[in-house]
Amino acid sequence: MLLVGVRRIPRLVWGVLALAVLEMGVFAARALDTFDSTTVGASAVRTVLASRPGEYRILSPLNINSAMVVGASDLWGGDPGVVRRYAEFMTWTQGGDPDQATQYVNFTRLDPLYTMLRLRYVFVAEKNRVRIIETPQSSMDQVHLVIRYQVVAGRDALFRMMRSEAFDPRREVLLEREPTPPPVASEYAGTAKVVASSTDWLEIVADVASPSVLLITDVYTPAWRAVALPGSSQKTYDLMPANYVLRAVPLAAGQHRLRIEYAPITFTVGIWVSVAAWIGFGVMGVVWWRVLQKA
Repeated sequence: MLLVGVRRIPRLVWGVLALAVLEMGVFAARALDTFDSTTVGASAVRTVLASRPGEYRILSPLNINSAMVVGASDLWGGDPGVVRRYAEFMTWTQGGDPDQATQYVNFTRLDPLYTMLRLRYVFVAEKNRVRIIETPQSSMDQVHLVIRYQVVAGRDALFRMMRSEAFDPRREVLLEREPTPPPVASEYAGTAKVVASSTDWLEIVADVASPSVLLITDVYTPAWRAVALPGSSQKTYDLMPANYVLRAVPLAAGQHRLRIEYAPITFTVGIWVSVAAWIGFGVMGVVWWRVLQKA
């Protein structure tokens, strides 16, 4: 009886799999909606992007998906999830309580600090047209070399410092711990530029005249890291939060070539879990095949 049951199990497995695929197909056919992607992106956004290229961000509250569809970078992003630090910062700039921050923000005003986030255009719906607002200050570049810095402890203290009239994100960076090496006062810091990029990495070259902080105007999370590339004068780099929501890398004087990459520990853990699962699946397959052969 046991051997008969063993022979029948594969047929049962295939039957269950076939039923599951059929059920998923029926569900998808009934639930899937199709649409023309050109109707999602606002024509005004497309026009601006085509006529004014650059590494800036836009804000389009009238259609939060329009930027993602046309390949632009939106101030709020195109994902339903958001980094906690960024949600707190955005909530605070809109007059809300950062302790109550969520992934939803009602944008009602244009904050001057959005300059350091590279915001350049805002698209506002007005009756039957779209009004395009250009930020009064030119947006910052993706990378900057900054010499002046302050170490400020605590989120609320950082926010207060950013509201100070003396704070200029082009010339000063607020850090949460001492940088190594520390910047040295100089009339000329040097140059830095992005030479290649993707969604989860940046390659940067910099010619640094005196120790400086490389400010990257992209969102910080602990999963980002800086790695030295061949030919760089500095062998290790420390990536830290800057102005609470951005990234900073202290640089010594010299020629630098580094890669800023997204490398969350969960991704590495997931790879090993997947490898272990496939190995276990293979072992069980071999054992099952031998059982069938003996039967």
